[in-house]
Amino acid sequence: MIARLLDLREPEGNLVTVTLDVAKTGILPETTRVFLKDALHSLPAEGGLPQIARRIRDYVDRELRPESDGVCLVAGPNQWEAIELRVPLPNLLHRGSVPYLAPLVAAMQEFPKTYVVSVSERDAGLRSVELGDWSDLGHWTVEALDRDPERILSGRSPAGRFALRQRAGSGIGGSKRDRFDRALESQTARMLAGLTHRIAADHAFAPASVVCCFGDHEHFPLLRRLLPATLQGRAEDLGPAPRDEPSVRAAVEDVLKRRAAERRDSELREFYQRRGQGYLVALGPADVLVHRTSGKLARVFLDALDPVMATQCRSC
Repeated sequence: MIARLLDLREPEGNLVTVTLDVAKTGILPETTRVFLKDALHSLPAEGGLPQIARRIRDYVDRELRPESDGVCLVAGPNQWEAIELRVPLPNLLHRGSVPYLAPLVAAMQEFPKTYVVSVSERDAGLRSVELGDWSDLGHWTVEALDRDPERILSGRSPAGRFALRQRAGSGIGGSKRDRFDRALESQTARMLAGLTHRIAADHAFAPASVVCCFGDHEHFPLLRRLLPATLQGRAEDLGPAPRDEPSVRAAVEDVLKRRAAERRDSELREFYQRRGQGYLVALGPADVLVHRTSGKLARVFLDALDPVMATQCRSC
């Protein structure tokens, strides 16, 4: 998505980027409607801009999908891209020679690609979510085991298996139950290996940032150990999955919001720490941009809602 938008150019400076908060309504909320009306009215009546403004108005009036939470429109005399997302975007209009992508980049940082794993003893599911779009990546089940009435009792739950192991010590069918438990645990491990192999293949093609794991706590250590090394430290044990899908999605969203806040706090602490240690720390584009090709910049923080009027050669 970002790579495609980076190819758009309008040398005359009449490329308009609009991001809008549409709040999953299919129509513009009042604050967004007022913003868009004023922002489009502020465009000069030249270079095809009135026609661009009309096309933007027509799109938001007639073509918005009701499930969309945010929309990004990039429009020029010879360009048009419409991207609807299931995550919010700020109300912003920018005019220039290239698209203004900072709000999209910020949304990708707030809602990065995430794997959502649901595991029980006998089945597991894998989904991914990125920018609010959920995709099913697969389901796994354990192979059928001998369901002898005496032995099946031990497979009900981790607590049940533990209790039956205790009883096994008294000689009540212990060896049979232990064999069943070992077979079930082996099958569960094989199932988790298949799931994490699927994660590894997908992650190699399109990397993710987080793994949210729902299920019995006892499965999490093995699951994390089987993950690709780059994801092991990013896996979170969320315990048993909520019964309803909206609660599952809300729990994942809470994790992403918390991690985004932690990332921002960490970056700000680093900023102030470096300043306290006497490093060259600048505030404001006039101080920062002069160093952008010097090789001295370690990190640049941008406010997505405060465009910096500068460009960088793509080959640099």
